[in-house]
Amino acid sequence: MAEPILRRPMPDGDLPERLIDAAATELRESGYQGLTVRLVARRAGVSPATAYKVFSSKEHLVASILLRHVKTLPDPPEGTTGQVGERLAALLQSFADAIGAEPELRGALQATILGNDPDSTRVRQTMVEDFMQRFAVVVGDELSEEQAMTVLLAFAGTMIMAGAGMMPFDQIGEQVRSIVRTVQ
Repeated sequence: MAEPILRRPMPDGDLPERLIDAAATELRESGYQGLTVRLVARRAGVSPATAYKVFSSKEHLVASILLRHVKTLPDPPEGTTGQVGERLAALLQSFADAIGAEPELRGALQATILGNDPDSTRVRQTMVEDFMQRFAVVVGDELSEEQAMTVLLAFAGTMIMAGAGMMPFDQIGEQVRSIVRTVQ
């Protein structure tokens, strides 16, 4: 499992993962609005002060849940297996599924992605780096920079539309196939 990005380094132990597990459970049960670091700490069996030493805010906790989802996705197929549109559809659908599978996580996504909490920003940057590495592996040299950027921007748009309830998350892969056919 990927190491969580913490507020400050922890000597050792499973406390960060326990807090992320507790936050994920609390998020499922209470939703984003009901989630607090205090409730997560109680569920994890630690004091709120201890929890705040590890995660600075509920946004930091939610970003860490999202990062864990992203880091557990299967490695993408390399650039020569199948058509680029199919590979991209599989990759981008896996990202959409990781987020779209849990309604509460979808609801928390906006605050986490658009927030300006410094610790959440660090976690978000790690997610972007992971995503871009996977994207580069899948695309290989089959799309120009302009084509790849078009696909990335269109994917961002489909995620926004899905997050706003304008399209189901499970249709993102098909939308990506269509986008790649259009830009090639």
